[in-house]
Amino acid sequence: MSNLKAQGLKPGVSDMVVAFPRGGYHGMYVEMKRVREAYKGPAAIKSAVRSSQVDWMRLMEEQGYWVALAYGAKEFQALVNQYLKGEKRPELYFLPHRGLEDRTQIIAW
Repeated sequence: MSNLKAQGLKPGVSDMVVAFPRGGYHGMYVEMKRVREAYKGPAAIKSAVRSSQVDWMRLMEEQGYWVALAYGAKEFQALVNQYLKGEKRPELYFLPHRGLEDRTQIIAW
């Protein structure tokens, strides 16, 4: 990770960006995770999201971006299609909370 930091990587920044405004949003930020089946239960899925990632998604949402979590390429593709069609994004229940004090609020849609 130190090599990536030296290259200018900022912790928490979402993995994927769609830089096309749609549906009143400035663009789209998506945090990518492995497919759900790769995790050993709901607790592992919930713990895969770091607080720095939640903070970044919250900040981007506050700035008018469509933000989402995608578990695998198929979910990512479905989310991008939703966004490009101007559809409402999935609800991310953890975003109003400060950090991940209550990880049970992370939903799996």
